[in-house]
Amino acid sequence: MCETGLDWHFANSSYVTAFGIYRPAWASFRSSHEPAVPEQATPQQQLAVARAIWRRYGFSGWGCYTHGGYLYWLRVAP
Repeated sequence: MCETGLDWHFANSSYVTAFGIYRPAWASFRSSHEPAVPEQATPQQQLAVARAIWRRYGFSGWGCYTHGGYLYWLRVAP
């Protein structure tokens, strides 16, 4: 869960969404189906972008990878 606490409305100056996606990564990985402003994304849209990042980088796409936060994904994102 890392620093976001799986809060679907999480946002700070660098990271957004329940998955703590880096803002520039959101812009790079979102499809035309996801909003340009990540704070407006539904949970399903957030998950779609997170999965796109995961497909490219695996769990190393998240800082919490280094301390086991990725284990939570195994239950959240089948």
